[in-house]
Amino acid sequence: MEKVGLSHTITQKVKNYSLGMKQKLAIAQAIMEDQDILLLDEPFNGLDVDSVENIRTLLKNLNKEGKSIFLTSHNNEDIDILCEHVFRVRNCSLEQLK
Repeated sequence: MEKVGLSHTITQKVKNYSLGMKQKLAIAQAIMEDQDILLLDEPFNGLDVDSVENIRTLLKNLNKEGKSIFLTSHNNEDIDILCEHVFRVRNCSLEQLK
C-alpha cells in the first residue's frame, strides 16, 4: 500500500475513499501478487500530480524487474513516458503506432 502512496493504517472505509485513493488501492491490488503481467485500465485517472509521478516510477521499476505492463490511456504524456510499444484500436482493428 505504501508503494502506491496509501498508508496501511487508514481506518476509513473504502466506500468513503476519494477517486484517487480508490485508484491507488486498485493498483496496489494489481501489484501485490507479483504477477509477470499487469493489465491496467487508465491507471492515472483521478490521481494528483505527485501520485502520477509516484505511480509512473513504480511502473517503470516493475518493468525493469521484468514485468510486462499493458495499459490504456487517453493521456499521450503517459504513453510517451511509459510505453515501448503503442497500439490504437480504430474501426475494430488494432494498429501499431510505435
